[in-house]
Amino acid sequence: MSHELLRAAATGDKALLEQVLGLSIGNGGNLEAAGISWRCLKGVTSEGNTALHTAAGCGDTELVCIMCDVDASLIRARNNLRNTPLISAVRAGHIDVVCYLVERALGRRRRVR
Repeated sequence: MSHELLRAAATGDKALLEQVLGLSIGNGGNLEAAGISWRCLKGVTSEGNTALHTAAGCGDTELVCIMCDVDASLIRARNNLRNTPLISAVRAGHIDVVCYLVERALGRRRRVR
């Protein structure tokens, strides 16, 4: 995983995340991937954590939403201990992130207020 992506996920830096992922605001007001840099979300740390694991563990619902919008398959990603981003959020006590990830995994989409 790139250092910039990890820093954005760990610090909640939305602007840096959008820059790293090459995202832009589309005509409908939704984020759109402008290039192929969004594939970096598949990268992992030495513990096997994705950027979604990190953002979920930090409780940053906005970044979690962005990452899930770009690549919803990350919800099911498992780290070296077989933990998903949902487990990271539960262990850290971030109920908003937990609710969002559960709803998203069930096929529902909820926006952050």
